[in-house]
Amino acid sequence: MEKGKAALEELFSSKDKKMVFQAKEGLSMYYWINKDTGRAIKLCEEAKEMGFKDKNLYINLGTYYLAKNRIHEFKLLMKESYKLKLDSPALVDMQAASHMLQGDYKKAGNLLKTIFDKMTPSYVDPFVHYAMVYLHYGEKNSAIEYLEKSLEVCSFANTSILSKDEVVELISILKSDDFGWAIVNAINENPLELING
Repeated sequence: MEKGKAALEELFSSKDKKMVFQAKEGLSMYYWINKDTGRAIKLCEEAKEMGFKDKNLYINLGTYYLAKNRIHEFKLLMKESYKLKLDSPALVDMQAASHMLQGDYKKAGNLLKTIFDKMTPSYVDPFVHYAMVYLHYGEKNSAIEYLEKSLEVCSFANTSILSKDEVVELISILKSDDFGWAIVNAINENPLELING
């Protein structure tokens, strides 16, 4: 990671502005992984000010805004990505998260359904978000099914919102007679907590 960081920083002096944009966007992930979300946001915002637009910028910056509880900026960013027609299952998933934060679980569920109708995602976020929609409607067993499916098909990276062990633990709690509905209520009361992992 340190070699990658150094290589990206070297690109900041490039005369190719698109290269600088991509370097800042990429380097933001280094800071995200190292829990310096403020620096990650700063790099993405600097990249965005350069005038280039791509799906990775919106995905990364959206993730960072959520982590810092900057919900207003996140919602505006998702609206902008929608207007730009940036095509990405990850952006559709983030738009679904935005709708959940506004209490519109029907729209969130419809967006997530479009993802799962077209593909089986290889990362855990859409599975967790779809489970949250089911939990909102009290369909705990369907939520558990999506979480269990994620264990079969997803790759868990250091940028995943939940680790494989955390998904296993969440499933276990949801299945628990003692705590299952309590966790459902907690998720419904504060969806941002699970959206952020």
